[in-house]
Amino acid sequence: MKKLLFIILSAGIFIFQSCDINDIELDKVSDEMKQTTTLALPLVRSHLTIEEMLPDRRDVRKFVKYDKDGFMRLVVEDDVATIKVRDFFGEDKVNGLPVDENGNIKLPLITPISYDVPDFPLDLDFDKIGGLRGFYFENPQITFKLSSKWELPIQFKLSKAYYYIYEDSDSAKFNGSFFTDWHKITVPTDGKPAITNLTLDKNNAGNFYDVISNIPNRFEFGMTFASQPGADGWGKEYTLDLDSENKVSMKVEVPLSVKIDNVLLSDTLDFDTNMDLEDEDLKLENARVHLEFENGLPIEAKIRMFMLDKNAGLLDELTNGEEVITAGNSKEGKNDPVTSVINIDVAQSKIENLKKTKKLSLEITLNTNNYIKLYKQYSLGIKVGLKAKATYDSAE
Repeated sequence: MKKLLFIILSAGIFIFQSCDINDIELDKVSDEMKQTTTLALPLVRSHLTIEEMLPDRRDVRKFVKYDKDGFMRLVVEDDVATIKVRDFFGEDKVNGLPVDENGNIKLPLITPISYDVPDFPLDLDFDKIGGLRGFYFENPQITFKLSSKWELPIQFKLSKAYYYIYEDSDSAKFNGSFFTDWHKITVPTDGKPAITNLTLDKNNAGNFYDVISNIPNRFEFGMTFASQPGADGWGKEYTLDLDSENKVSMKVEVPLSVKIDNVLLSDTLDFDTNMDLEDEDLKLENARVHLEFENGLPIEAKIRMFMLDKNAGLLDELTNGEEVITAGNSKEGKNDPVTSVINIDVAQSKIENLKKTKKLSLEITLNTNNYIKLYKQYSLGIKVGLKAKATYDSAE
């Protein structure tokens, strides 16, 4: 029965080279018959855009943003601090002051005032996206946005600035003058909140660039707000809404214009032949694996493939060391993949492991010499096929 099934599969699915099915008289097939054919098996076919490669998790997708043309950015934005009049001036100075019908109080600015905002974290979770370590970003930024309702000459500085590479790692400190200098806050002049934006980037913040390239898990900051003695308005009496608040928000933005240094991407694909290659009566010879890799990334890559058993245990390497994959011609958002064709002649010593293979493990190493932009529509595709001389010899 197994012999008959093999003949039917050979005729209906695979390509005969050594015989013609029309010449076979099934009613005369003996139990000792030896059947030889050439098998051509499609094993793997996969095609994904960069967007489809991202982990399908809300905690990852929430910070991946796209421009209209598909250019990708990592963005985290949050309100991190609120400073109330009572906080800044102190309860002892505010309590007991008369409050007018509009809820305002009058306070003179005649002595230096300082207020420390409680430390606040900013969770990035960029490490959850996977595969980004080894990426060097061209223009990452942190923007502190301060919204002030007070017509006071005030300033702030970062009294604390730490980062954590992993969720449970020890803290490390930012350095650079941005973290020690005082920064003036814009004073409102038309009754509306005044916005002060201060941007932290690789040009003004010491080790900031290296910190971002290490894909931190979170930041932790502390701020000190203080009056500006001697500034315009010093010594004046101010009318302030007792319930008014100044707010601080932060935006971390990492455009995915990147330079890549030996980044290793890995994936596991099912190795599906739709037949039992482990049949002890089946012999494979002259096996060749045909690989077509469609690379839409403008990045040259190198690939290695490994054979895994049903338990994902390593059997052997399928490739003969690293194989080069040509960079795609994609540019400015237009996906233009280039196909690299690789044929791997499988050594006879690896044939038994090939017959046991249930999955293929891919390791792809990426490198760039210059910064390249990543767009969500850039894609990677792979096709894998197996061609081999197959002999079925059974005494059943």
